[in-house]
Amino acid sequence: MARKILGYIELYWTCPSCGSENLGSHAYCTSCGSPQPKSIEFHQSGKQQLLADVEKIKRAKTGADIHCGFCGTRNPATTSACSQCGADLKAGSKRAVGKIVGAFSEGAIQPIKCANCGTMNAGTRLKCGNCGASLSHGAPAKTEKPGIATQPVNRNILIIGGIGLLLLCAAIYFLFLRTSEVSGVVAGVTWRRSVAIEDSKWGLVSARGADLRCVAVTNTYSEQELRADAELVVPGLHALTIAALDALCAD
Repeated sequence: MARKILGYIELYWTCPSCGSENLGSHAYCTSCGSPQPKSIEFHQSGKQQLLADVEKIKRAKTGADIHCGFCGTRNPATTSACSQCGADLKAGSKRAVGKIVGAFSEGAIQPIKCANCGTMNAGTRLKCGNCGASLSHGAPAKTEKPGIATQPVNRNILIIGGIGLLLLCAAIYFLFLRTSEVSGVVAGVTWRRSVAIEDSKWGLVSARGADLRCVAVTNTYSEQELRADAELVVPGLHALTIAALDALCAD
C-alpha cells in the first residue's frame, strides 16, 4: 500500500535536567533553560493535531535539525554555520529520521500560548515555563454547595476574644512601636581618601567617573597606555608602597 502524507504534527521532549515537557520546536527548556540534548527522545502527546503554522511546516519539510559538533547547539537543517558559535555545521550531526513514535490520532491537545508573556507551552502544562503564570485549560463548572446551618456564637467567647486582641495590640505597641529619644555627641571626625587600583583602561575610566584617584598596574597594558588615566603607574603591587599612596592622597 502506498504511503500517504497527511501532514505534520509537533512532538514533545522531556528536559533531563528539570523534567519539564517542552514542544519539539523548542531548542531550550522553557523552565530551566537547558539546551535540548542531541540524544533526546521525542514522544507524542495524548492526542495530536496537524500543524497549520506555515513556518513550522516549512521547517519540517527541510529535514532533521543539525546539532553543532563544537557547542551542541541545535540548528535548522538549512543552516550552514552554527547560530551560537559560528562553527561549520559539516562537523555536526543530524538527528535520526524515520523512527515510528506512534499512530496519529486527531483531536489534539494543542500547545497553549501564555496570556501573560506570549510563550508557547506544551498542551499538558499547567503553568507557563517562562513566567510561571497559570495556563487556562478550561475552568470546571461551578457547583452549588448546600447551605450549612450556622450555630449562634456564645457572647462570652466574643468578649474574651476581644479582650485578648486588645492585650495583644498593647503588647505589640510597647514592645515594637514605642519610641524613646536618644542623644549623642560626636567625639571626632577624620577624613579618608579612596584610591582605585586597576590594571585595565576601562577600569580606570570607571574610577575616573567616580572621581577617584587611580593607580595603574601594568599587568595587561603598557605604561604608555595607562598613563593618561592614572596618577601613578607601577609594574606590580609589590612596587606599591604606603608612602606612595600617602603622597598620592596628600594634595
